[in-house]
Amino acid sequence: MSDQLEHRFIRFLWKEYLPHSSEYTFTEEELFFGWTEFCQNHGCKVKRERAFVTSTFELCMNATSKNDTYHFTHRQVKKKLRDLFGFDIFCKSKK
Repeated sequence: MSDQLEHRFIRFLWKEYLPHSSEYTFTEEELFFGWTEFCQNHGCKVKRERAFVTSTFELCMNATSKNDTYHFTHRQVKKKLRDLFGFDIFCKSKK
């Protein structure tokens, strides 16, 4: 499994930053706030502009925003994260 900074942020976003839900709707600005919180919580000193954070997120999640807003179902998120990481990050074990 890759331990790229972007992948660590994706795990943080879905496991710690966004509350568990059957559907997720958030703006590009909220995504960027998630990035800044990730950096503060994890001692990350890397500076990124909002456009870089959103484009990297879109590449990782194969997503696009409509009117600066993202929308996902929990099922979509689980499938994409299983594809990225090879296991369900919402489970306690990596089986």
